[in-house]
Amino acid sequence: MKKGRVKKPKKRRANSQRQEHNNVEHQSNVAHPRHSRPFVSKRIRDTIPDVENVEVENRPFVDSQRTETQLQDTEVKTFMCDGGSLAIWIAQAEDVTDFCDGVNLESFEVRERAKDDSNKIVAWLDERNIQGETRTRAKPLTAYGLYLELTKPTKDRGGFELSFHLAYFVWRTSETERNDHRRFPDGRPLRQSRDISFVRRNKKANAEFLYEGQVSCVIAGHDDSRWVAYCFSDTYFDLGADTAGEDILEEEEEVEHGDVDFHTDPLVGDADANRPESNPWIYFLKVFDARLAKTRGEWQLTARNMKKILRDYDWARCVSESTMRKNDTEAMENYQVLRQSSNYVTRVMDLATQLSESLYENVDAVEKLLTEDVPRLDVFSSLPQCHPLLDSIKMELRELQRLKNALDQVKKRWVELARMLELDLQNESTKVGYDNRGLSLVMMLYVSPIAMSASVFSMNSEVIAFLSPGPKSFLGLLLVFVGIALIHSLVTWPPKRVLTLARNIRPELQVGALRLNALKRRHTIMPDEEHGEGTVTDNSVVSPFVHHRLGCLVAKFKRYLSASKERS
Repeated sequence: MKKGRVKKPKKRRANSQRQEHNNVEHQSNVAHPRHSRPFVSKRIRDTIPDVENVEVENRPFVDSQRTETQLQDTEVKTFMCDGGSLAIWIAQAEDVTDFCDGVNLESFEVRERAKDDSNKIVAWLDERNIQGETRTRAKPLTAYGLYLELTKPTKDRGGFELSFHLAYFVWRTSETERNDHRRFPDGRPLRQSRDISFVRRNKKANAEFLYEGQVSCVIAGHDDSRWVAYCFSDTYFDLGADTAGEDILEEEEEVEHGDVDFHTDPLVGDADANRPESNPWIYFLKVFDARLAKTRGEWQLTARNMKKILRDYDWARCVSESTMRKNDTEAMENYQVLRQSSNYVTRVMDLATQLSESLYENVDAVEKLLTEDVPRLDVFSSLPQCHPLLDSIKMELRELQRLKNALDQVKKRWVELARMLELDLQNESTKVGYDNRGLSLVMMLYVSPIAMSASVFSMNSEVIAFLSPGPKSFLGLLLVFVGIALIHSLVTWPPKRVLTLARNIRPELQVGALRLNALKRRHTIMPDEEHGEGTVTDNSVVSPFVHHRLGCLVAKFKRYLSASKERS
């Protein structure tokens, strides 16, 4: 069945199901979730075909749509595009074609006759008239069995259509991951699943998984007494999904033997199918309310888990910071801890963003239905605003809005934590650099001079002819390299560390025309914007400690010159 479009009266399928009230629930939905519309409702004017259209009416819909230029197109593309060429229709048809690649009716018929494990129960059919009489007792069906039921002839004509599509996420804890068995030709599953065990910082026996899910419902018919309802709901992530068909068979056997009076409605769930709702508009609201409640329950579980993860992380973070302060751990160890926390927060923040965006789409779809679609349709305008179904849907909407706000707050908190950790990482990386500075200084003052001196004496004797091999030459060259390294370290020494050594040292020595006070610290008075006063800023060209050492060297040199003059 095509979603969001109604077939014109002249174009009808000869092989459609004859029924006055037909409910079908299927375990899969081949419509791509990105292409699904949240709510669709259309109704066309009833018309009566004339005799000239009998030939057209007796032809299958796909054959009547196919033109000479469309003979090479697949039946799926012809049916879904409805003679049009809109890009979105073509994209949807290509998705369905890729998903159904290699599948045909012959293969379904072979599996139906084989009666093996590959022939799974995938649908639940309940067909009855307005008086509640059933033609086909509610029963689970295989894919081929559903096809046979839907190819029974009918005389009714489609005149209206209602549909909704709700996508959600399912949070499950289990030992193993349950993958969707429905696959595209390239091996991709129809619904994605994700292992999110990383959110639990404490090791648990079972793992955490997040599954994509979607529920879609379509109700279409000619009038209030002749209509059909389809519901497609994902169940692959539930533990009992493989035995769901057998459970339904057991329940139906109990109903047939009179052990149970209540017959479950396959779409609503908690309603009695023996007391059917004849009004399709009311039935649509019932299905929407029931499925929305199930979706809301899954979102409640997801939001609860996300808030618990945030609380656990905040508590562990406080304990970790307290431990680091008490133990005075090394900067490198703190850096590794912060790096692990940053990676964890980034992954959880990405998960929270994905969940928040998906829930926002759900809330927007429900709001659109209540504020735009329901008031726009005449059939719903007759309902009072305080109708129990509308009140129930509004209550579910308010709960979804509350959950959306809660997830938004969780996402904002994770974003703040990510920013704080980024700043902490920058500070710790600076501390790690200062800690490594000592090792670099040892290498430069002790190891490097020895290695460089040894490398010089290993050269060819013609290159170092000015140096005679011997302990004195080696020691002299070693002292030269040590002196160069020492001067370099003094020049680049952090100013804060030498202030305690060279505070208030301002020598003024004069050697000829050279005045060492030119090397004194130069100060500049800068205005203080906050206090309105002048503050002194340090613009030293040379480190104060280097300035002091140079002064001492010049003084010694001056004494050496005086002693030389006295000897002469």
